[in-house]
Amino acid sequence: MSKKWWWKFSFIVVLVLIGVYTLIPSFWSLCSDKPVPTFFSESKLKLGLDLRGGLYLVLGIDLKKAVEGKMEIYAEDLKKIFIEEKIVFSTIEVSSGSQALKIKFKDLNEYNENAKKVKNYILNSFRVLEYFDESSGSDDLVVKLRLVEKERQYFEQQTVRQSLETVRNRIDEFGVSEPSIQTRGNNRIIIQLPGVKDPERAKQIIGKTAKLEFKLVEDDFSVQELEKLIYEAEESGVKFIQGGKFSDFIDSINEKLKGKIPEGTVVAFKKEVDAVSGTVTKFPFLLKKATALTGEDLRDAFVQMNGQFNEPYVSLSFNPKGAKVFADITGENVGKRLAIVLDGIVDSAPVIKSKIIGGHAQIELGSANDNATLLEEARDLALTLRAGSLPADIEFLEERTVGPSLGHDSIIQGLTAMKYGAIVVIVFMIMYYSFGGLIANIALIFNVIFIGVMLTAFKATLTLPGIAGIVLTIGMAVDANVIIFERIREELERDLAPSSAVEVGFDKAFTAILDSNLTTMITGFVLLQYGTGPIKGFAITLIIGIICSLFSALFIARIFFELLTTISPKKLRI
Repeated sequence: MSKKWWWKFSFIVVLVLIGVYTLIPSFWSLCSDKPVPTFFSESKLKLGLDLRGGLYLVLGIDLKKAVEGKMEIYAEDLKKIFIEEKIVFSTIEVSSGSQALKIKFKDLNEYNENAKKVKNYILNSFRVLEYFDESSGSDDLVVKLRLVEKERQYFEQQTVRQSLETVRNRIDEFGVSEPSIQTRGNNRIIIQLPGVKDPERAKQIIGKTAKLEFKLVEDDFSVQELEKLIYEAEESGVKFIQGGKFSDFIDSINEKLKGKIPEGTVVAFKKEVDAVSGTVTKFPFLLKKATALTGEDLRDAFVQMNGQFNEPYVSLSFNPKGAKVFADITGENVGKRLAIVLDGIVDSAPVIKSKIIGGHAQIELGSANDNATLLEEARDLALTLRAGSLPADIEFLEERTVGPSLGHDSIIQGLTAMKYGAIVVIVFMIMYYSFGGLIANIALIFNVIFIGVMLTAFKATLTLPGIAGIVLTIGMAVDANVIIFERIREELERDLAPSSAVEVGFDKAFTAILDSNLTTMITGFVLLQYGTGPIKGFAITLIIGIICSLFSALFIARIFFELLTTISPKKLRI
């Protein structure tokens, strides 16, 4: 036996030992509830949602509303500029549902005198905006602006990316191991959460907008007058429907009261829900539309307990910039109320008694008979605030829950299919190719080990279609051996020595084997590129299986044939 042969054989032995060492933790976890011994590798084969059980969600991002929010910011900036430059205007507002900024001028003459000045400010200071419509009436003029197309597309892309990262941060905070989070299309996020046992709580944490705002309360407008206007609006048909979206009700109220409440103000509510009946009680507030401070400058949010009643609340601390703004707001508005608004709903509206320095605030969750429930709500709120607010509203478009028992059954059935498929192939190869078939079977076993090692090394997720890909690979793995064996048979029939027949057989079969496997691999890459979900899982295992099959057939099987011809140089049964 040559030293070259021994070197190759030793290399294979080392690879197999490493492979077995790598895969033991994965098989240990499948077969035993006990923890994996510490002397084994910590890396395990990741199981997909269909095998492990868990939650599958499809989220839709409301890009239209996100763009409207962006235009609201531009509207406030334009108001400040027009006031500073003494440009007379009637209103600057975002047209509901159109993503357009509408500037209304009462005096046409005043507008005509300042038209050039207005356009210059917009074109120079707001280059992302463009004119797209002007319409005049008997005594007024309406100018409409919108985001330029390139800027709108960029903003939408950034919104999707930010939403993806925010959702990822929340899931990481939630403590889900091995989640799968990815985008699909222009406004979809696909989430797979293996092992999640409480889908509703996971959905609440993922879906919370957690938009934190501090707004001054407009106390000059009487509460009685506000309640009267809201009552009239509800009598005209604007009502909150039990089970509906509260944010839609607030939007409808503000649309109905436009022109009846002071300009630059909005109606908001503090909402209380009866734990038994589910009845919603609403307490109205009239707030300044401009946001004094947002959660973007939030540094930390954590749960603390009230010393007197032992009730949980969320303590907030701001970064230096936020702390300065918070100190300025409280210093300039002593005696007024500052509302803490979370997701458009007023949490509380305390009176500012003095300037608050240090940048600290708190959100109280009220009181409840079940203090444990309040504590969980406080923890979830602190979690979502720490993880950041979503830049746009999201909607749960699809939800699927896979039970762990179903996943376990899928594993058992998949492994059973793999076992019986392997047995049939092994028996056939031995019966038809004798010692050659035995070598092919040994290479097949090594092939399965190497597939598992590569899936673990690349941190790929094994799914049920992935198991199907492995089963298919087992059948395809011996295909290369069949081509090699038939070539060796032809050379033996020409009375070549066994060692020469093996060498020529492998060399002449190489091109055909490479071509056939390469075309299949190209198909696998196409599936991987354009497929989604289960199709990708199948494509990954198919590609890895082809690579391992080529290695097993062309390298491992050849080494064993070299061993066989060394032991029996004059006779080879195949």
